[in-house]
Amino acid sequence: MDDVMRLRALLADMLDQVPLEGADRYRRQLTSIANPRSSCACGCGSTSFTTAPEPGFEGSNAVLLPVHGMIAAPDDDYVGGLMVYVKSGCLADLEVYSMGDLPLALPDPAHVT
Repeated sequence: MDDVMRLRALLADMLDQVPLEGADRYRRQLTSIANPRSSCACGCGSTSFTTAPEPGFEGSNAVLLPVHGMIAAPDDDYVGGLMVYVKSGCLADLEVYSMGDLPLALPDPAHVT
């Protein structure tokens, strides 16, 4: 699975977790994810990307969406998590954080709850 497909799958799963105003708009943006690139110097899987803006929507600066993913290790212990940021009304960044000392890569969607 390439990074764009992985991002789409992770974000789709996270958007389905909770009722969220504007979730349909964000789901439509998933198909336009492009230009994935590292957004952190530590070597983790945090990834910025672009999406096609929707006409008529005026957003704000970077905003954290109230969705979250937890990354599980093979032994089912949680080792980190995911957070989603929106910028100017568009999905813009998936942050990957670690609960340990080492950075985590962009996870396989099967390892995220």
